[in-house]
Amino acid sequence: MVKYLYSVLAVLAFAGYTKAQIINLTNSQSQVVNGQLITVSGQADAPLLTCSLFATRNGATSANVNVKRYELNVQANTQNYFCWGVCYDATPSGTLPFWGAGQEAVLPMAPGVTLDNFHAYHVPMGVSGQSTYRYVWYNTAQATDTVYVDIRFDVTAVGIEEAAASTARIEAFPSPAIGQDATVDINLDKAATGTQLIVHDMLGVAVKRMAIGVQQARITLPTSEWTPGIYFISVQRNGALLATRRLVVAR
Repeated sequence: MVKYLYSVLAVLAFAGYTKAQIINLTNSQSQVVNGQLITVSGQADAPLLTCSLFATRNGATSANVNVKRYELNVQANTQNYFCWGVCYDATPSGTLPFWGAGQEAVLPMAPGVTLDNFHAYHVPMGVSGQSTYRYVWYNTAQATDTVYVDIRFDVTAVGIEEAAASTARIEAFPSPAIGQDATVDINLDKAATGTQLIVHDMLGVAVKRMAIGVQQARITLPTSEWTPGIYFISVQRNGALLATRRLVVAR
């Protein structure tokens, strides 16, 4: 189970928040987390870790709001992405130490309006350790009118026996799948009960789930019916991740 821990930064960092900021960021418990560190805990075999926040416009006037992301300290060989006005593709760590959302992500916010479309994602790719990102929201008409939150994904390793007990290989093609179904080839070390294929979308929702009872399988995914975007194909056995593969669906 993913759990969220919230800790206030140093007093000096908090001092700048005595005036109303462009927005208030709140968690699922309606707690304001402006300028705070949020820790999301999970295991390295998780296909995706998520932190979602609500954003409410402060002040008496409307503003166009956008967001940018900084990698403060991230684990190599992991991936990350986020959604604001749009959802971006997963990017390998270190590729974009600074990631500014483009004009397509700008959202107009009227006073008192709350949006629930911010999601930060970390893809462990089997790598344990802490990865910390800073997300900064800003008024596009006044770049100094900002608010930020730090999000740390604290990923722990799976047990040695659990990780070493099984191996699998996944191949998915074509990628991108443009207006056509995709094919997934799966090769397992053995056929065993409790093995299944799961496909998650960018929001972490499972769009496909099926049992695998053989050592080798070829599966057709109905991607022509899916919304364009990034999908993560994983093979799990009794809850342990054996392999994962990214698939792009386009039109």
